[in-house]
Parts: sequence; C-alpha cells; structure tokens
Amino acid sequence: ETDALTGLGNRLALSHRLREELEDPRHGFALLYLDLCRFKPFNDRYGHAVGDRVLRIVAERIRMSIRRKDLATRIGGDEFVVVLPGVSHPGLLESRADLIADHVCRPFSADGVTGEVGISIGGVIAPPDGAKEAQLIDLADQAMYESKRRGIRFWMQRDA
Repeated sequence: ETDALTGLGNRLALSHRLREELEDPRHGFALLYLDLCRFKPFNDRYGHAVGDRVLRIVAERIRMSIRRKDLATRIGGDEFVVVLPGVSHPGLLESRADLIADHVCRPFSADGVTGEVGISIGGVIAPPDGAKEAQLIDLADQAMYESKRRGIRFWMQRDA
C-alpha cells in the first residue's frame, strides 16, 4: 500500500481508506486531488532522476502539511490524492488545500537544480449517502481540471 518512489500511500491504500470512510457515515470527509504544474520540464530538461527527486520533495511537503489522521497518496505520475477525515465544511477544505499548495509551491533545490512547481487542486466533500469510491475520485479530478481551466490553485466540486 506504499508508493515505492515517495513513501506515500498508493492506489490500494487510497481504495482501502475510502471504503473505510464511506462505511462510517457518522462523520464527513473530503478528498483533494492534486496535479503538479510545470513539473514535466524537470524530467525533460534534467532527466528522470531529478524529476523523481522533485516528486519526493513534493511528497514530503504534502506529508508535512496534513494531519496524522489524513492520508496522502500518489496515484501516478505527478498526481496525488489526500483523504481528509472529519472535514465536511467548504471553508475548512479550502484552507487545507491552501496550506498544501503553499508548502508544495515553495522553491526547492533538487540535485543541484533549483526551481518550483505549481499545483492545481480539486476538492470534494463526501456526500452523506450513496457515494461510491470511484465517483468521489472522479468528482475531485473534475474539480482539479476546473481549477486548471480557471487558472486558480483550488476549485471545489459543490454538487457532489
């Protein structure tokens, strides 16, 4: 259940956690879908070793900006999903997204290469009933694409 490159959870860990959260309707939870911007040039210009180092830096910054009970996962390439138990208010979700974005977007140095990445984040608060794991991931992904389209760091799917 661990991503070999970053040490974060992987898709299996995400699936297990989402099933747990959906089975316990007593508290809400939210998902953030994160996609890095301006990451590809690090791979293209400096090689995959530098790109991998950048992904490890980003993963550590995500890990440092979430609570112990949250789950951060890398689901592939430069895409991450964070599960936030107990987050059921839009304002709290936005503040969590802003905190992660602030940490991830700081300048870094990776193997002698300095730079920074951007981020697009989509969020969704899990609906009380009838939600399915794939549906929540898809809604958060759609919200992330809307943040990209609008040129902003965070967009929340409000009709989940």
